[in-house]
Amino acid sequence: MSVLVVDDEPDIREVIEIALSVHGYEVTTVTSGEECMRFLRDRERPSVILLDLMMPEMSGWEVCRQLSNDPALSTIPIVILTGGNATAESCPGATTVLRKPIQLERLIEVIARHAGPPCAPALSQQSMPS
Repeated sequence: MSVLVVDDEPDIREVIEIALSVHGYEVTTVTSGEECMRFLRDRERPSVILLDLMMPEMSGWEVCRQLSNDPALSTIPIVILTGGNATAESCPGATTVLRKPIQLERLIEVIARHAGPPCAPALSQQSMPS
């Protein structure tokens, strides 16, 4: 159960990565649409992509278009992250739109729907040595 987070804002990437990792998801973050496309062509496909729409150079809309036109990548669910008024229908391949600021409980719910339920938390409670 892996998640690819594509956002040009470092704080957003970090918060999402921590929140999903604590719930047992494997998270990779990239900073741009170009980096996203390189990652998807060179690595194993993620279970879901969290994609910011407003990024410099290659927008999330362009990433959606490229993914929807690539048979090898078009089946990866895309969850849009936006501060704007985009809808899932406005972005090819998008299944859900999450508005910023993101509610972490809603984020976990959406990721679980696409990538499967979270595993045991990565930070398990283990006995401390005496």
